[in-house]
Amino acid sequence: TTPSYEYTPVDIGEDDDRFVIHLTPGRETEEDSGVSTGIDDVQEEDLDGIRITSRSGRAIVSINSDLLDLYGEGTIEVFTINGRQVSESSAVTSRTFIALPESNSAYIVRVYIGGLIKSETVMGSR
Repeated sequence: TTPSYEYTPVDIGEDDDRFVIHLTPGRETEEDSGVSTGIDDVQEEDLDGIRITSRSGRAIVSINSDLLDLYGEGTIEVFTINGRQVSESSAVTSRTFIALPESNSAYIVRVYIGGLIKSETVMGSR
């Protein structure tokens, strides 16, 4: 069986919200100020500073130098479509090239830097 969770406040009022969940990034309202949602904490502009593409059998990861200055070294992982990890490397410069194992195969490239995570699917065509 799946455990369930139920919260019933003792007194109905301003503090009857146990937690707030936002499933899409949005604008913080005055009543949300100071509430950590885990999603709104990541700025969309920060994720825009990470680009993942492919060309000639290589994955190309570009990380904005401001993000590298702010967070330091990042990690790049490459997975097959079936989820098997085939590569892991460090991102210490603004552009990193990673050889993809096979041509004409799809891969998932995931980049971690300073709590930010971005994933893209790339093709290993040559």
